[in-house]
Parts: sequence; C-alpha cells; structure tokens
Amino acid sequence: SVYHLSESGNNEVLFQWLFTCLCNGYNAVFPQLEGFLGEVGRRKFVKPLFQELVKSNSGLEEAKKIFGKAKDNYHSITRETVSEIILKSDSH
Repeated sequence: SVYHLSESGNNEVLFQWLFTCLCNGYNAVFPQLEGFLGEVGRRKFVKPLFQELVKSNSGLEEAKKIFGKAKDNYHSITRETVSEIILKSDSH
C-alpha cells in the first residue's frame, strides 16, 4: 500500500508485483491480476502469471475464470500456451 504497486501504470513493475504476490500466496491481488491479464496479452507477462496461478486450487479456478474472459484478446500462440497450462494443471 505504501508504494501503490497494484496501481502501477508500468507493466514491467506491475507484472513483477503480481508475480511476487502469487509466489507468496497473496490472493488479495486477484482483482488486479484479472485486470492486468485482461488488458495485457504479451506472452512474456501472461505465461509466467498463469503458470504460477495454477499451482493452487483456488488459483486454478481463478485462472479458468480469467482465461475465459481474456482469451479472445490474446494472440493465438498465447491463447494456446495458456490453454495448455490450464489443461495440464487441471488433469493433476
């Protein structure tokens, strides 16, 4: 809250913040994560966030929700990558 990282307009900073939060189980950033993944379709940001997100049951459900809303905005390669991440995690 001191640095307002969840509201950063810099995608590099916001990505690092969201990724760090996911790595540490800080699910309070899910709303910001959904907004970010809905607006930013760059694979370099999308792939690692989804990979980290699906590591928990609650994260997997959030990943499915976010992907369902955002997938039409992603390039076909990014869409396929995220689909594979979710399918692989869903089968475990």
